[in-house]
Parts: sequence; C-alpha cells; structure tokens
Amino acid sequence: MTYTVSPDPLPYADPGGYEWVLIDVATGFVLFDLTNHGTSININFSLYPLGDKRLKVRGSRSTCGLGPFGPGLNGEGILINSSISPQITNSITTFNLCSGDVTNILLQSTQPSAIYNYTATTTSIYISGYSSGNQNPIQQTLINSGTTADTVKYRVVPYLAPCYGDTVSFYVIVNPLPQVTNALLNFSQCSGVATNIILTSNLPSATYSWTASGSSGNITGFSNDSGPVIAQTLINSGSGQETVNYAVTASFNGCSGSSKNFVVTVDPDLTVSVTVTESSNPVCAGSQVTFTAYPTNGGTNPVFQWKINGINAGTSSPVYSYNPTNGDLVSCTLTSSEPCTSSNPASSIQLLMIVNPNLPAGISIAAFSNPFCPGSSVIFSATAINGGSTPVYQWKVNGVNVGTNASTFTYNPANDDSVRCVMTSNLACVTGNPVSSAKIIMSGSLAPTVTFTSCFDTITTINAKPINLKGGIQLGGTYSGPGVNSSTGVFTPSLAGIGTHTITYTYTNAAMCSALAHTQIINYPLSIINCGSPFTDIRDNKIYPTVQIGSQCWMASNLNYGNTISSNQDQRDNCVSEKYCYNDTPGNCMNFGGLYQWDEVMRFDESLPTQGFCPPGWHIPDESEWNILFSNYLNSAFSASPLKYSGYSGFNALLAGSRHINRSWDYQAFATFFWSSTALGNTKAWAHGINDKDPSVSLYPSLRMNAFSVRCLKD
Repeated sequence: MTYTVSPDPLPYADPGGYEWVLIDVATGFVLFDLTNHGTSININFSLYPLGDKRLKVRGSRSTCGLGPFGPGLNGEGILINSSISPQITNSITTFNLCSGDVTNILLQSTQPSAIYNYTATTTSIYISGYSSGNQNPIQQTLINSGTTADTVKYRVVPYLAPCYGDTVSFYVIVNPLPQVTNALLNFSQCSGVATNIILTSNLPSATYSWTASGSSGNITGFSNDSGPVIAQTLINSGSGQETVNYAVTASFNGCSGSSKNFVVTVDPDLTVSVTVTESSNPVCAGSQVTFTAYPTNGGTNPVFQWKINGINAGTSSPVYSYNPTNGDLVSCTLTSSEPCTSSNPASSIQLLMIVNPNLPAGISIAAFSNPFCPGSSVIFSATAINGGSTPVYQWKVNGVNVGTNASTFTYNPANDDSVRCVMTSNLACVTGNPVSSAKIIMSGSLAPTVTFTSCFDTITTINAKPINLKGGIQLGGTYSGPGVNSSTGVFTPSLAGIGTHTITYTYTNAAMCSALAHTQIINYPLSIINCGSPFTDIRDNKIYPTVQIGSQCWMASNLNYGNTISSNQDQRDNCVSEKYCYNDTPGNCMNFGGLYQWDEVMRFDESLPTQGFCPPGWHIPDESEWNILFSNYLNSAFSASPLKYSGYSGFNALLAGSRHINRSWDYQAFATFFWSSTALGNTKAWAHGINDKDPSVSLYPSLRMNAFSVRCLKD
C-alpha cells in the first residue's frame, strides 16, 4: 500500500528529507523509522503483525531542522487497520490432473474471512470445463480432448472489504486420458503360436499394461506384463478350444484410460486319423461291400476321399459301397476341417479285398531285390491267391526244385537265374490247382556305374605341391594309388616318384556293390629352372619369361592357362580349366594373359597349398609373399612404378584390365589387378591393383566373382 504526503511536497521541506514512522497501536512499538526518505512510501503490511497501526510523517529543512509530525492535531498520524488487506498464502500453486478429474484448490489467505475472485484461461482448444468464478475451493471438472498435456490458468484475487490483495496465479496441468484404440479385439490361433497384438492408442506416447487370464488350466504361456506388443506363446494342452483374456490399459503421465479386453482363442493341435472297416471280406464275385470310415478329429466338415488301388473313387461321404475285384486295395483319405491339426490329411491303412467267384488258384512272387549285387543273397516272397489256410509252396530255380514249403525263399542267385514258385491250394473249390507263378529272371546288374574325370592336373613334376583328387562319380568313394593318401584323397608327387601312375577311384553302394574307375598322372622329374630364363609349362607347352626379384622368382608375364569361355558365362566347378579373354577377344589372352575368377583359379579348393592353375612347381602367391615382393621397393606405396611394364624391375605388369561381377570389361590400358591366394571370408579374397597414374600398389578386398590376372611364384 502506497502513502503520499499532502500537499506534495510540504511547503519549505527539502526533497528527500522526510521522516516516516510506523507505530503498532497495541504495543506502542515503532515498527520502522525511516529518515531521509521521499514524499511517498510503500508499505507491505504482510511483514508486520496484524492490528491497528499509526503512520506519521514530517519534513525537514537544512537551515531549520525537522518540522512537526502530522497529520493530526497532535501529530499522532493516521490510523491504519492493516488487517483488512488479505494476501493469498497457498504454498502449492501448480497441480497435475487427468482429464475428467475435478480440481480441488482450497484458497487460503491472511484473512480467513476473505473472499476470492478468479479468472480461468487456457491456450488450448482441447481443454473444456473451466470457468471464471468466486467459489472456494475451486472445483471444476476439466476435460482434455487432445493428445498432449495442456494447462488451465486461474488468476485469483483475494478481497476483504474494502481491500484487495495481490493477484496469485494457479496452474492446473490437464493430462489427456489415453485409450486403447484397437478395432480388432478377437483373435484365433493354434497352440504353440506366439500372439502378435500390436497395441494402439489415441496418444502416440502412451504405455500399456495388461492382466491376463485363461479359460482353464489347459491353457498356459500367458502372463501379466506391459509393453507395446502382446507377444506370448500360448499352449493349449487340452482337447477343446481355450481362450486367454487380456485386459489392456493405456497410461500417459500417470493417467490411465479404461481397460479394453482382447480375447485370443487358442485351438489345440489335434492329431487327425481315420480307420476303415468293410461289411465283409472275403466276398464272392458280384457282391457289394460297404466300407465305413471312422474319423478322429475330422472337424464339423470333414472331407473323405475313397481310393481303390490308389485311384480316387466315390464321393465325400464316410460310407462307400461298390463291387470289389479280388486284390483291390481300398483306403480312405480324410481331410479335417479343424483349424489346428497334425497329420492332416490322414490316410487309413489299405484293406486288401479277397473275392472268391470261381476261386481260381494263383500265385505271385517278388524278389528283394532285383537287380542284385552279385554274391549277395536275395529274399523271394510268394503271395498265394485262393491258397487256403495251408497252401503248399515249391520253389524252383532254373526248373529244379529248391527250398522248403514256405512262402519265402532265400539264396545267392547267379545272373540270368530263372526263379518261380508252384503253389498247391488246400481249398475245396479252387481251379487251376496247382498253379505256377511267373518266372523272375535275376539280373546281377546292381553294381554301380563309376566314372573318374580328372578335375586336376594329370601332368606334374616330382617337386610340385600336393594335388587334391576330384572328379570321381558316384560321390563318396575313395582314391588310391602311388602317392595317394586314401583317407584324404590327396596325391603327393614327391611320394609317388617319377613315372606314370594309375590312380583308382573306388565306390561301394548301399548294396555293398563296388566299381572302379581309373586315370593316370604323369610325374616328371624335377625341372631345373634358371630364373631369368624362359620356362615351358609342361601341361600345354606355353612359354613364360621369368624374373628374379630379391629372394623370389616370378613369372614375368600373366598366366594364360585353360579353355576360353564367353564373358556371359561364370567360371564353374566343372572339371574344366576356364578363363576369359578381355573383351572376349582371344588376342587379348595372347598379349595380356587370361582373366580368372578367384574360385576357378584356386580350383574351388582352399584346403591345400595354393598351386591353383599355376604350372607344377609354381603357385599363386599369398599376401605374405606379395609383401615380400613390395619390400624390395620399400613397400607397396612405391612398388607400382618399378613393377609396371614401364618400370625397371622386369616384373612387366601390363595394364590388362579386368572383368567385374556385373560382366563388364574395365580398365584395360589403365589398370590391372592380380589375385592373392589369401581368402577374405566366404565371398571375397585379397587382390592388388596397379594403375597408370599411381606409383603405389593398392590392396583390394575383391569379390571372388571378379575376374583378374594371375602371376605365379616359383615354389
């Protein structure tokens, strides 16, 4: 409250020379005595005790001193009742509510009998339920129909006549209520399947929790939990449908909406089967037989397919009637309409129908097996027709009686043996008795067909690296011969010795029949190569220059070995050594050597030292050997210049270009790439690149399907 002298200023008083004194009437205490003050003073009465007070003031002049106090006849000042001005004393002015909750702001002030007026405002169009008023407490139901928290501001002014207190703002944060908005609430699934209920809400930031309950003890796998997706594997161990109810509640900023129920119906896995009975069997010719199918877990709309001797017959009915023929095999296939099944469709066992019109005797025999493996025993079985309860069997081999009176006969047949069985029925009205079976001509041709294609070099030298033998068909056989480790299938030239060696591939089939195939490897003596002089590849008589660089002897031209194929084909593991010529031009192979995919030049084999397509006594260098070469020129950063065709090393790296995986020709006359034998994972290998501009050799992790040049290094 502000007080000002009147008149303002006092006549003859110096500015800033006023003395203000506030006295508590009840106690006489001086509450303050301010000197050298202005003509006005603002008093916060909340700093002082309640009760009447007197405020007096006097002016001063520098030449005369202080004047008398006033106002009042005796200078007693004005009487002030400071308890009339109320001040709000609430310590909490900010509240959090959920949409639909009622505010309950009990207003408090320094004057218990004060009344309050307030205005209510918000900046959101989604907030409703607020209004200005004068009720205490402020009780209003606030609704937030939006998707974010918004605020209602109440500006409250206390009043106790005739004075108003200071305005205080109260803030009510109204959080929207999250609701589960899924439209699909009912789900069906089979036992053992995980639910995948993705929960949605009107509030994107809502969280979810649920309680789960099952229809009986037969359903398991559910639990109370929380999260954006209900993903639980439900198991129905019963025989009927079970359900799980998920009561899901969405929450946001401590506010929860109403729960929504999701019902998952879980069908058990039912094993489908069907049995078939016949009305009579054996029967006489011309008699009708009725067959009845009895389904297990067929569902409400099972489908029946009758079969006679494997051929569809009848309609989709559990009952089928017809006039059978002797030996008919009758069965029924059931397709269940249950949603969750195993062994669906299911087939019954076949019923063998016996029809005895004139009861002719008959017999059939079968050999297990034919063709057969020579030297092994074969079991023959006889099936009698109208043989009676105790038929008599006489087996014959090449017309000579053998064996005993039994429906089976075992012996070691020879090729072209003729086997038959004569059966004598004990039925009273059988015709054609005794009856002879058809003969079975035995064929000893079960031995496997074995081929041996040389998927390796058949010309080598005694100092060459070991060779992994490949090309034997059927797969799963063994290799043998001089220098061959039969357990690994590896031929070691140094162990075989000089000369022409026969390598044998042996395969034994499941019938224990074996067959052989052979090829030859010519193993020449150790060839003496003076590095720096040309040498001849003994496999195709191509001549290559060589160069000694440091401790290593290198080919001074690119490898040009193998059969040329078109660039629109991939090089395959087909026992044929294949190469590309740049731009599909054969002359480029003559000038620049062949281009090879990594697996092809490695012969699709990473298990042995890396001769690959290189001549005997030479191999594809690995990364450590490339680095030795580069170290002769300090390192790879300075090696390209001396190694290029224009350099001084004699390595003569021509800019041969490459064929990339997209079957495009690239970089001829600009760059070349050389394979390393060092693999990089299952699809890549290391390569080194040289180009026309750069003095360095690059290290390139290349896809194996790219086709690059190859330089061979002497062993």
